[in-house]
Amino acid sequence: MHFTSLASLDHSEGTVQLHSNNGTSNDLILHPAPNPNDPNDPLRWPRWKKHVCFASVCAFTFLANFGIGGLGPAFYGLSLEFEKTQTETSALLLWPILTFGLFNFLWVPLGNYFGKRPVFVFCSLLLSVCYLWGALAQSFRSLLWSNIIGAFAGASTEALGAAIVNDLYFLHERGNLMGVYMNSISGGNTVGPLICGFIITSYSWRVHKWLSFALTAANFLVVLFLCPETRYARSDLASPTASSAPSLDSVPIEGQDVEKSAKIAVHDTQLPKKSFVQDLSLWSGQPKNTNLLNLFLRPFPMIVYPAVIFSFLGYAVSLAWVVAINILNSFVLQAPPYNWKPSINGLINIPGLIGNLFGAWAGGWLVDRYSDYRSKKNAG
Repeated sequence: MHFTSLASLDHSEGTVQLHSNNGTSNDLILHPAPNPNDPNDPLRWPRWKKHVCFASVCAFTFLANFGIGGLGPAFYGLSLEFEKTQTETSALLLWPILTFGLFNFLWVPLGNYFGKRPVFVFCSLLLSVCYLWGALAQSFRSLLWSNIIGAFAGASTEALGAAIVNDLYFLHERGNLMGVYMNSISGGNTVGPLICGFIITSYSWRVHKWLSFALTAANFLVVLFLCPETRYARSDLASPTASSAPSLDSVPIEGQDVEKSAKIAVHDTQLPKKSFVQDLSLWSGQPKNTNLLNLFLRPFPMIVYPAVIFSFLGYAVSLAWVVAINILNSFVLQAPPYNWKPSINGLINIPGLIGNLFGAWAGGWLVDRYSDYRSKKNAG
């Protein structure tokens, strides 16, 4: 398999013209260009359908961390209940985090080859079963393996969730939505312990697992019935230019305005729209001109790019602090001489939650607004 450039690894938009700037108007250019002949193009879905699909992915991401990382305030109590040392108890979080990281390399190629919908349906169901297993676990080993296999399922959304944002939304919308998505990942590790602390104080850690199971099972039903396949073969479509690209007003993307605007955008060779039953199919075909092995190997050459190195090192260092704090804080703060209750212990996650919200706003919405401003100032 031969790689010559970053473009051969990832056909992303890169530097593009966002505004037409033709002297009379400053219309927004849509990247990537939606297919005007295919109402099944995810970019042409009604806004509510896009948002439901995106929200279910964010919920799955959040719950994958909520049910596992959220157990942090319970670690001291779990070590006493199961008569385990601090090191042994920390395995409840260490092994799942390793699983989260490793199995991205499995789910991403499978999602790109077989489709994202079957991966998410299967993993949503598996995560629900694992949380039920954890709630009923009678031994430490059983609880540990329920967390590990749950992380195996949850790993599917760590990278495929970002890919679904690319499938559903235009370039000028992605920064804000990626901020929301990243907040869903980090929020599970801050909101989870915050809620879990109060649950443990009033009830037990098993109630936290039961709550995780109920929420994940409800989200599974949403994924099963309201989240069609988002993968779409767009490589055959021509890249938009300032003169030929559709503007925001010429392509049906706004829910109730779909049919009205479609009369402007469509051509004579309009493809039939899929029915609700067809949308529920778990099979959407396989990509052309590639195979599963190539998809498994494709990410590894990207390790040589400085931007990729900087990104994963920055993420790894910040994640290491989160893991260390989640593991150690209950052993320090709930043991003598502090003797904090788990409910009070969980409150230490409030600063992290505030930081997550600010980071999502600054790195998402603010970046989108700044990019739009600079595009207008820079002749599109």
